[in-house]
Amino acid sequence: MLDAARECPIDGGSEEFLNRDLLVSQWPVLRSLVSRPLRDAWEAAFPQLPAGRAAFAA
Repeated sequence: MLDAARECPIDGGSEEFLNRDLLVSQWPVLRSLVSRPLRDAWEAAFPQLPAGRAAFAA
């Protein structure tokens, strides 16, 4: 999934290939598997992705 997403431009079109609910639910694990710059880019492009551990402390 992440390899395919890297090839899609973040600023347009990638949303049609993503399952929002699945991505949001799996983001805590996925964000630990990618580099910081890639993680920051995804979290900036998709504000619904929780950033950091504080988002999961609730």
